[in-house]
Amino acid sequence: MNSAGVTLFEAQGHWAAANGMVEKLKSWGDVLTKLRALKSALLLTCAVMPGIAWAQSTLPTIEVVGVAPLPGGVHRIVATVDSAPEHPDLDFVQALLDDRGPERERAIVKEVVWGSRFRVHHRVADSYRAGRILLAGDAAHVHSPAGGQGMNTGIQDAIELAEALATAINSGAEEPLNRYGAIRRPIAMQVVALADRLTRLATVSRKLRPLRNTLLRLLACIPSFRRRLAWRLSGLAYR
Repeated sequence: MNSAGVTLFEAQGHWAAANGMVEKLKSWGDVLTKLRALKSALLLTCAVMPGIAWAQSTLPTIEVVGVAPLPGGVHRIVATVDSAPEHPDLDFVQALLDDRGPERERAIVKEVVWGSRFRVHHRVADSYRAGRILLAGDAAHVHSPAGGQGMNTGIQDAIELAEALATAINSGAEEPLNRYGAIRRPIAMQVVALADRLTRLATVSRKLRPLRNTLLRLLACIPSFRRRLAWRLSGLAYR
């Protein structure tokens, strides 16, 4: 990792940047970005909540919160928060769950293992290659965690890039490196577009939330819609 917080890998004079938002790479070449920042912030934290076995991800008429159990009594908490501290403490997380958690079983937060607040950006590099610099993963595309597509997309980038680099190094041809971006960038555009739509759905204005919830319940009854969404979210649709 260099001083700009970008993870780099070197292969026979080629450099692959696989981590760190693309804005940190602009000084290295003509690597531009598309950018859209959301108004709401996301709070992401892990907290110890002994005795709590529930997990939920809700689209209520108030605000969004998602709670997922991890080993050792730790729970991952994700929530949209318009104004949150940079490092949420125990009192803040407890108040959040008291306000949005299930009424029948109060979640008692014993400890905040770690927590952060971040603004969601949706961006894709205009080019995945600038000379001997190639982009993959978060260095090539950044989006909200909605849909959980980031890791799989980055892994697919790495597989495609490894094959392109091996072919280019062994043959001396440049075309495999150009083809890598031509293949992976359109897929990233689709992934980011879907993440953007899902995030917009999750963060619509309060007056539109009942309509959104009704629409989603109706769509959930359509088998073809469920299958198509599952294939997109899994990444299998982009094989």
